[in-house]
Amino acid sequence: MLIQTKEVTSFNFSDKVKEDKKIFDKNGPKIIVDGKIRDKKFLETLKPNNIDKMEIVKSDKAIKKYNAPNGVIIITTKKM
Repeated sequence: MLIQTKEVTSFNFSDKVKEDKKIFDKNGPKIIVDGKIRDKKFLETLKPNNIDKMEIVKSDKAIKKYNAPNGVIIITTKKM
């Protein structure tokens, strides 16, 4: 059986990011893109079609591995 997904053609990532202000307040999660800590400005420029995968790390693992008590959002972009 083949499952085909619909391609997203009109998704404004920056609008979705703006909706969740907790991501960017001082108690928000750490954001890592391709191994580098990034800020809101960088995340707003990231196009969804360029994202290969996203991972959420929270609880003890986030504290131990990333020193991030409020969790971590790890984004890996597609390699062109």
